[in-house]
Amino acid sequence: MKKTTILFDIDGTLLLSQRAGGRAIDTVYERVFARPRSIELRLHGRTDRGILTELFAAEGRELTDADFDDFVAQYLRELEQNLQQQPATVLPGVGELLGWLQAQPHVELGLLTGNVQRGAKTKLVHTRLWDFFRFGGYGDRHAHRDDVAREAAAAAQQHLQDRFCPQSVIVVGDTIHDVTCGRAIAAKTIAVTTGGSTAEELTAVGADVVCADLSQGISLLRPYLD
Repeated sequence: MKKTTILFDIDGTLLLSQRAGGRAIDTVYERVFARPRSIELRLHGRTDRGILTELFAAEGRELTDADFDDFVAQYLRELEQNLQQQPATVLPGVGELLGWLQAQPHVELGLLTGNVQRGAKTKLVHTRLWDFFRFGGYGDRHAHRDDVAREAAAAAQQHLQDRFCPQSVIVVGDTIHDVTCGRAIAAKTIAVTTGGSTAEELTAVGADVVCADLSQGISLLRPYLD
């Protein structure tokens, strides 16, 4: 039986983490460069690899794999501490939707996120959502979101083998980058405005469905699963 693959973004789509990640990046940045960052920290819809590449470039340094690994190791410790001090919040409808989707025999759930994999797991373990997902694309290796989408699709195909159907992939996210990377793998896209993007912005880049949050997620996704 062929499966429908649904790939979820994390921040702004499934949960809000009260800038736990951004605060962790700032703490490690000051430790590494001995001063606060001098450029804007743009997180929304971006990958951790891309964010660190930009921050290092602003300091006149090329981001090496060793730099990345060291920064991420420190970041993960700070992220864990931040989430313990100020827990993340699961967004409306998410728990009910994921529970319903998990019970559908022809549906498989994955992640499509700019977070590094261990950062994604940290956030989702804290919110008790990690066990819903079996595979994903992450921000460890790729600076561009479209490449993360391709990684997620490849991970789905590897996991599902001959049950994977490339014509039955849905991406759920909250930014224009979630929509455009979904289109890069020819997926249907469902966008929510819980992360700050407006319905007009999400529609303009080609989202198939735009809604306020996932409280209506079951009724929105059911037509794609029939």
